[in-house]
Amino acid sequence: MNLSHTLKKEIEFLAPNVYKNTKFFQLASNGSLTVLQIRRYVKNLRFLFQSTYQLIMLAENEARKNNNLELAEFFSEKKDEEEGHEHWASEDLNQLGDPEADTVRSKINPATIYLVKELKGLIKKDPKFFIIYMFYARNFRKLWI
Repeated sequence: MNLSHTLKKEIEFLAPNVYKNTKFFQLASNGSLTVLQIRRYVKNLRFLFQSTYQLIMLAENEARKNNNLELAEFFSEKKDEEEGHEHWASEDLNQLGDPEADTVRSKINPATIYLVKELKGLIKKDPKFFIIYMFYARNFRKLWI
């Protein structure tokens, strides 16, 4: 069994519990989320999308520094796929009302900032680590949608 198959199976096993046991997803499933909560969530997604593009650029540069041109090319292609995703979140925020109306009250969640910081550190250790994060992020999202 290859690594990607193993990771996919692990995600499929873990995802239902994450959605069932996470307060945000519980509120979403019973229709109890407020507009402010949704806006905060989308603002964090927008930050994560913006950061993902920057992280892919960092991973590409680190791979080039390590003379791993095949990996650098992989990230270069992924970078093109990820560019502009934050605009989707901005459009959603516009549909939810003034996207800056609650800026002071809905700062980016410290856990989201921490995740991006940790990913930067992992990429600097070895850009291959970022592939695992990308795989998890993409497959968790597919199970939710």
